[in-house]
Parts: sequence; structure tokens; C-alpha cells
Amino acid sequence: MRIGTLVQVGAALALVAGLASSAQAQKAAAQKAAAPKPERWEGTYTNDITGKGGKLVIVATSTGENESSAEVIMTPMGAKAPIAPADPNEPRPAKAQGLPGTFWMSGDEVTGTVSAYVDPECKCTVVPEFKGTVSGNTYAGSIAGRNSSTGQWNFTSFTVAKKAK
Repeated sequence: MRIGTLVQVGAALALVAGLASSAQAQKAAAQKAAAPKPERWEGTYTNDITGKGGKLVIVATSTGENESSAEVIMTPMGAKAPIAPADPNEPRPAKAQGLPGTFWMSGDEVTGTVSAYVDPECKCTVVPEFKGTVSGNTYAGSIAGRNSSTGQWNFTSFTVAKKAK
């Protein structure tokens, strides 16, 4: 009788462990499915004064109801690499190519801040702010960049479109 009871207890424990393991696997799968997926927006930017510009890519991941963390990749026309942060020691995610930033949405208005970078034209540090409007799959607006040495603002127009996956 004792051996039979031990076998039954062992089988019950194995069943409970299996159910717990299955529940954990289901919970992990649900969390992975619910994790926000990054949105990739691609387009161009043009400096309103010099007429020069390049390619602009914004990879945004929702971090809240109206907030997203973003990687902003600005590659000037003819450049071999994107613009890098002004502070090379600034923490960035592995494999990051661009500037870390944060974007906020209110209705169809989107504003954002991005890490300072060294502008290849003026060789000065620029502190950028994004402001624009989303209409369907298009986000268009301006990047206001303040030259940290002169304090002057420069405005750059941009248009990006959401890329389908």
C-alpha cells in the first residue's frame, strides 16, 4: 500500500509540475506576443537654409500609451555612415546605428527629443527637437536644431513613411 501511495503522490506531483511548467510557458509566450514591436519609418530630411539633406530612419518602440523610445538614424547625402551622438560614451543599445530619442503623441501631433550630435556641416554640437504631424502612414514636420556654440536655431524639414513588415 505504501508503494502504491508513493507512486500516486509522485504522479500527482509530476502532473502539478507539468501544469505549472505549461502555465509558465503560456505566460512567457503571451508576454512575448504582447511586447511592443518596433515601427520603422523611412524618408528624407532637407536643411531649409543650405538645401542639403539625406536619409532619415526612425525606429520607434512604444513605451507607454502616448510615448515611444526611438532610434533616429540620419545619414547625410554622400556620407558613408549615419550621424553619431556628440558624446561617444552615451549609453546606447547594442547594434544601435543612430541617435537615441523619445517621442510623444497627442492626437495627430508628434514631438520628440533626440540626443545631441556633431553636425558634419558646421562641426558644431546640435541639440535637435522633432515636431510634426502623423497622417495615415506619413509623419512630416521639422527638426529644430540648436547650435550649442552660437545658440542659433536651424530648421530642417523631414517626411518619413511607415514601412510595412
